[in-house]
Amino acid sequence: MRMSKKTEYAVHSLVIIACNSGSHIQLEELAERQNISKSYLAKVMQELSKTGVIKANPGVNGGYYMGKEPVDITLADIFRIFEDTPKSISCQFTNRSCDAEGMCEITKRVGKAFEKLYEELEQTTLADLIVKADISRFSLNWLKG
Repeated sequence: MRMSKKTEYAVHSLVIIACNSGSHIQLEELAERQNISKSYLAKVMQELSKTGVIKANPGVNGGYYMGKEPVDITLADIFRIFEDTPKSISCQFTNRSCDAEGMCEITKRVGKAFEKLYEELEQTTLADLIVKADISRFSLNWLKG
């Protein structure tokens, strides 16, 4: 499984916003600090805003700020917004000739693997990531663990 760019950008942006001491941060600054496309990041931020993870202040002096406390946001919460979940696993070959009835063994095992992944992601909060972040430079070296 590969983490999507949207998920990666969301996690990084949330760390930056959460470390911004409660004040808002503009989209331009978020994109610049991560060296990513502003228009693509805007779509990510819109999804995060819809779920209440962040809030947006519109206008020239607007920006984003946390909608929930970092301790209340898990990596699983963020992944559920942008990635497949165990419940979304289904056979991709419904239009081909396959004699498996119901859920086949392959689909069952992939579903179980996703469940274990999400169990692990539930154990890490945004607050856990913030502790390791060097936000002054927003160096990605902190991700190396």
